[in-house]
Amino acid sequence: MSLNLSQVQDAKFAHPHGQEAWHEIIKYAEKVGAGLIVIGSRGQGKLRRTFLGSVSDSVLHHSHVPVLVCRNKDASD
Repeated sequence: MSLNLSQVQDAKFAHPHGQEAWHEIIKYAEKVGAGLIVIGSRGQGKLRRTFLGSVSDSVLHHSHVPVLVCRNKDASD
């Protein structure tokens, strides 16, 4: 199934039902039958990510759909 840009623009991931963003992303991907989730990463670093959490990390670890995380080329760990 292909996903057109208008479907992505209509997606809402801002805690609509008290769920965290990563949960909503996974739920939406499963709903539309996505074959791949592509998500960006801000490159926070391991320590900051451990204390603050990371949406991309949570999606990566909880999704049953393959995930591609794209990092900023200037990000450092």
